[in-house]
Amino acid sequence: MVDDKQLARRLRSLRTTATDGTVAFPRFQQDQLVRLYNFLVVNREELVASVQQEIGLAEIEVQIELAETLAHITALGLDELDYTKWKKRKETQLREEGVIEKGQGVVAIVADSAAPVFSVFAPLATSLSDLPPALASLLQSRLTASLDRAAFLFSADTDLDALAEVEQGFSPAVVVSRRITQAGASGATVLVDRLRPSSPLLAQAARLIVRGASHAGGRLPGSVARVLVHDETAGALIDALLEQVRVAYGQDPSLSADLAKCLSAEASQRLADDVRRETEKGTGRVLCGGAVAPKSSGSTFPPTFIENPSRDLLSRNLDGPVVSIATFGSHEDALYNLGLLESDAVYCFSDESEVLEYLAEETDATAVYANDVPLRALYDPLRAATDVHKYQKKVVYVSAPKAAAAVESSTFFAPFTPTRRAQLANLLPRSPLSLKRAKFSHPILRVFFLQGVFLTVGTVLSLVLGTAGYGLWSLARRFLFSRSVV
Repeated sequence: MVDDKQLARRLRSLRTTATDGTVAFPRFQQDQLVRLYNFLVVNREELVASVQQEIGLAEIEVQIELAETLAHITALGLDELDYTKWKKRKETQLREEGVIEKGQGVVAIVADSAAPVFSVFAPLATSLSDLPPALASLLQSRLTASLDRAAFLFSADTDLDALAEVEQGFSPAVVVSRRITQAGASGATVLVDRLRPSSPLLAQAARLIVRGASHAGGRLPGSVARVLVHDETAGALIDALLEQVRVAYGQDPSLSADLAKCLSAEASQRLADDVRRETEKGTGRVLCGGAVAPKSSGSTFPPTFIENPSRDLLSRNLDGPVVSIATFGSHEDALYNLGLLESDAVYCFSDESEVLEYLAEETDATAVYANDVPLRALYDPLRAATDVHKYQKKVVYVSAPKAAAAVESSTFFAPFTPTRRAQLANLLPRSPLSLKRAKFSHPILRVFFLQGVFLTVGTVLSLVLGTAGYGLWSLARRFLFSRSVV
């Protein structure tokens, strides 16, 4: 337990480190990210077991989260924070804008239990835990030993409010947490335009929606909360969704090992009560799932789809594998419905690129994905954790990390067969990462360059002046000697 005085001293140190730009300097961030990467690799098995036991995620879900996290750390730490590229960006900014503002590092990151591994990934200065005790203790002990203590704090005993009480005036520059990076209060929305009956997007959208709703128990920041579908496509999409649920999780999803579990009976009962109240109103119709979970811990709440929900349910994010399905008749109708929702992430599906561009332009959503629900977006829908410029006072890096997501959308769907598990295992590194920076070609000459110049010039001048002096002395001696003889 960290007492108030110790915590206050650490906070003052962290504020100083963040304010002077230390944690925003690329080489410092690189070093911390490499240490975090190696911590995740070395402690992978222990982390997987702890997350399974305390969060309830399926083993395959934890491994996917690890693979995504490691891929982003590699892309950010080795590509975006490469010092040569960073310096060129600075020079370009100075040339085009005439000024460079010093970066300000992250001050607070909340590790959320929805994505416990991914949420501690970022160029970080302070991390506060919202995790269960054992996992929080594991991360606290390992990360504190691995990362630079001058720019990192992991406390399982406090939260942002407690820190504000201890250190008056503590104002984080950036707070990266699920409350900030989630896709709005209403959660993420899938918008399916009118599709041709033979369109391959129909089956693809169904698979992506089922995965987006059920992966990690539907509790991730970008998990699918609702579907808005065109009237003419609604029937075909619903049939495809029900078929995909059967293919992915079997006739009884509660028996599937690929679904996250609700570790508390209260959480399962809460979801079941929400579904029951909706049906009692006589509005929504449960297409699948929605059954009352067993009264024991470790139960699995099945993927649940509700057709024609009430406006209240449609606007809510139940924080579970429950998806509302509503219809629209025109694009204007769809945009109107989106405007009534607090949904900052929209996954659009359409056969026509012009429609996708139109929807992306007209919607107020912060992030719009075209014909895809990538796994990366489930963890970070607004790219708040993986864009480098989020950690600067001013946008310096205009490009997002270019590396592709570690887990391909076309491959990693339930059921996770041995082949798919083997493919995922190949993505998980077995050895720590070693960061090797380019060395100078002539390090000694470069370090002592000015001294060498001065020594060389001094030596040459000494020789020239000495030779000239000796020559003049010789001439003078001969001249004076000849005069004296005469």
